[in-house]
Amino acid sequence: MLTKPIISEIFVETKAVRRVRDAIEFAMISPYPAHVISSPGRGKTTALYHLAREYDGAYLEIGEQQKTPAGLYRGLLEAIGAIDPSGLDRKYERDLFDSVIHHMTRRMDWSGAQKDLLVVDEFQTAEDRTKRELLRLHETCGFALVLSGNAERLASSGKRDPVALQQIEDRIGARFFLPKLDQSDCDLIAKAYGVKDEAALWAARTLGTKGNARELVQTLQMARHGAQGGAVSLSNIREALVLVTGKTDALKVLNRANR
Repeated sequence: MLTKPIISEIFVETKAVRRVRDAIEFAMISPYPAHVISSPGRGKTTALYHLAREYDGAYLEIGEQQKTPAGLYRGLLEAIGAIDPSGLDRKYERDLFDSVIHHMTRRMDWSGAQKDLLVVDEFQTAEDRTKRELLRLHETCGFALVLSGNAERLASSGKRDPVALQQIEDRIGARFFLPKLDQSDCDLIAKAYGVKDEAALWAARTLGTKGNARELVQTLQMARHGAQGGAVSLSNIREALVLVTGKTDALKVLNRANR
């Protein structure tokens, strides 16, 4: 079971996706976690979720409820489909920890895989003690662990524990930085959404290389809806861009690039 973020079902193997795949493959053969690092909007969460599903792994995004160790344990148990989450609030932190160990071990035994995969997104959001507890789980159970976030360093925004943070940094096996979209990535994404003519492809390349993957996909989703089953045209993309951004001056990026 995977806790699902809000992402598109259309999935394209861009260069950023291949870097996430590299991180997973590293985690599968290494005793240490992989750390995926990305600026906002580069398709990190979409890649992590879809690849976790491809590798029959579990995906967990750290939010407000998962910042503490107890919250992390509850989130992990729900993410791996181990238990009904309705009764988890009545358990003590140590009981939750033991339950995660038990179910993660059983999950690996059932799968028959050499290593089970756990992907933890927005890892930097968790408290430092929570990060350390996750790494302790990883060392105890031996699953493949991929951590991800929008910052190179793993420090949380709240109260910091310098000793705990250094221990966390020292345990990271390798870091994988996600690149921006290039023109070939934009073409792959655009064609997956039904863009065919050169003018519309040019617009998609412009939006993707001057903006980011999230903005491009949101615009293409709206443009595809506007095309009503036909090929997505330049006019569809222009109309969609205004709807997505809420600003008519958003078209300036296309007008400037067309000069």
